[in-house]
Parts: sequence; structure tokens; C-alpha cells
Amino acid sequence: MAAMPLRARLYSVFFRRTSTFALTIVLGALVFERVFDQGADAFYERLNHGVRGRGRARARPRPGDFLFFLMQKLWKHIKHKYETQEE
Repeated sequence: MAAMPLRARLYSVFFRRTSTFALTIVLGALVFERVFDQGADAFYERLNHGVRGRGRARARPRPGDFLFFLMQKLWKHIKHKYETQEE
């Protein structure tokens, strides 16, 4: 008996029955949401950290810059300047 092609195998495992099709869609949506959220957070943190490749600091954003509202420092990046060390 010949091996099933990948497309036929995927169909028979994931899409043939309505219940497995629905489960595949739900799980795929959950995985996509998680990956997209993690990627967006990483992008946002890198953009706001002020680093532009190879360790060069980016110039301070001006109000007229594109996406100025995204180019602000996050509290976790500057809080060490304002916190006091209590022993």
C-alpha cells in the first residue's frame, strides 16, 4: 500500500469530521493569538527601548515623528532613576 500524500493525510486527520475540524480551528486560533501577542509585545518593547541595531542609540523622538506615541520610554526602563534603595 502506498503512503498517503500529505494533503490527504491532513484531510483525514484534521478536517474529515466536523468535530475535529472545529477543534482544529479553535486550537489554531488560540495558538495564532498567543504567537501574535508575544510578537507584538516583543516588537513594542524593542521599539520603546530606544535601541536600533548594533547598539546604536536612536535619536530622541519628536512630536512630529511617525508613531511618536509608540516611541516613548516604558516605566520599567526608567524606574531605576526614580526609585530609592531602602534597606
